[in-house]
Parts: sequence; C-alpha cells; structure tokens
Amino acid sequence: MNFWNRLLVTLLAMLTIAAAALIVLLTAGAIGPDLLPGSGQDSWFYPQLNAATNYDNAAKAATIGIGAGVIVAMLLLIYAELRVISPPDVLLPVSRSPRIPPGDTSQGQAAGMVNVEASSVRLLAERVGVANRDVESLRCSLVVKSKPVGGPAAIEIRCHPYLRLGSHLPEVSADLRSRIHEAVERLTGLTVTDVNVVRVRYTNDSDTSVVIS
Repeated sequence: MNFWNRLLVTLLAMLTIAAAALIVLLTAGAIGPDLLPGSGQDSWFYPQLNAATNYDNAAKAATIGIGAGVIVAMLLLIYAELRVISPPDVLLPVSRSPRIPPGDTSQGQAAGMVNVEASSVRLLAERVGVANRDVESLRCSLVVKSKPVGGPAAIEIRCHPYLRLGSHLPEVSADLRSRIHEAVERLTGLTVTDVNVVRVRYTNDSDTSVVIS
C-alpha cells in the first residue's frame, strides 16, 4: 500500500508541475490562452487562462514567482518519494583486520575489510522472524547507529509483523526480539543494539477463529 501511495503522490506532483508550468508560460506571454483542447474561446479553461494574460506587471511577477516555487517544491517532493521507493543500499562494515607487514603470515590472515549490504541484513531478520508460527509476514528496517572504521557497525532493527489472530503479543514480540538479535549478530558479526517491534497488525482472515484461553 505504501508503494501505491507514493506512486500516487508522485503522479499528482507531476500534474501540479505541468499546471504550474502552464501558468508561468501563459503569464510570461510565451503561450496563448487557447492552447488546451478546443478552438479559440471554446478551449478548456479559456476564461480563467485569459484572465492571467491581463495581469499587471506586479501580479505577473508574483504569479511567475509562485509558479516557479511550486515547480521546485514538487520536484523536491518527487525526488524524496523516488528515493523512498528505490532507496540506495547501504554497506555496513563488519570487520577490518589489522595492518600486516608484507610477507608476514604468522597471524594467518590478510589485511582488508568486510562489508555487508543492509538489504541482506533486513532479509535475514525477516526470514528468521517468520520462523515463528504466529507470524504471517514480517517487514524489517534498519537504523545505523554507528559505522566505526574498524567495524563492526552498530544497528537497530525495527520490525513490523503481521500476526495470526489469537496470537499472544508479549510472547511473540519477545521471541522475535530474541531470534533476530541472536541470528543477526551471530551470522553477520554486526552489533545489534536493539530489536524493536514498533508496529503490530493482526491479519484479517475471516476463516480463522480466535481462541482465547
């Protein structure tokens, strides 16, 4: 649902940009009031558009300034929405081995560093979480607390689970926190500061009866 909401906002912002650009060009005299479908005074919104051509200089300057501001604001909104729809992945440092003199193999390791993608950590947390039989689905997000040069990064994991009706929320949330915290730290080497179940929703399945004991 969030994806479609953002897509709708992006489309509305694009329509607003088109309308603002139309008003700016019309006020500046670059186009006439009969450019929309129709002929002459019968074209769409002709009276409203024609009125903009008769503004005095002060009104024209204000209209052009407001229109340009609206265009810039809508472009920034589109940029923000597209970043949310397709967020760039983040590399999290896991470890960096100490500098080793050339030819010295006594430590049994080579110098270098290890990074892991944030999307992979989210996937791991979600797969571990849905192993709980009361969790229908799970969406996780990460908050990077610190990314020290020597690693490992410290992260907070936020969970948004969908639970079966009748699930015992305190038990399920405690199990999720324990499972995810242990698995992510053990398998990635990252430091997990917190695992928070920030929003819980129960699935709406009309065929499922609720048993309260």
